[in-house]
Amino acid sequence: MNRRRIFLALLLSVALVSMSMKAQNESTPEKNPETKDVGKVAQAKPYQLTIVIKEFDGNKSLYEKSYLLNVIANSREHNYENVRDGARIPYRSEKGVDYFDSGTNIDVTTVNSLEDFISVDLRIAHSVLAAKPDGVNLPLVDEWKMSVKAVLLPGKSSVIYTGEDSTTGHKVVVEAKAVPIVAK
Repeated sequence: MNRRRIFLALLLSVALVSMSMKAQNESTPEKNPETKDVGKVAQAKPYQLTIVIKEFDGNKSLYEKSYLLNVIANSREHNYENVRDGARIPYRSEKGVDYFDSGTNIDVTTVNSLEDFISVDLRIAHSVLAAKPDGVNLPLVDEWKMSVKAVLLPGKSSVIYTGEDSTTGHKVVVEAKAVPIVAK
């Protein structure tokens, strides 16, 4: 009976040591001789993120607005930034006066900086209220939403979204640019 307990205790000890060594080996970053260390934790870096929304009717520019956000890449503490830009517009409805929230909402949830590029998880929702010509019926809502992981080269503007409104035929273009913020 005692031999059996000693044997089981020894077997359990060997299994625990084996599992511990395996977990240690898996958590150690592998080194690739052709590149730098894989698994190396990236340092937090500040960037100024510029987002430009443009709307066109054919070649004619109808709307252009820029938004600037300061973001910190590779940071778990500072991984969410947002912009809420708009207005509450009153309009006459079947019930009397009603309101519509018009404008642009931008959410940046994750920013990662690697050696040659920056990746940004970005959501944008844009809506405007357009009056109908008869002035009686409910107004038209022109709205679009996008969610994208934008891959940007530092300091260079990139088109990250294009779309066409099926109602108006207007083309929407969203550009983004991330510039490192450097202390002087």
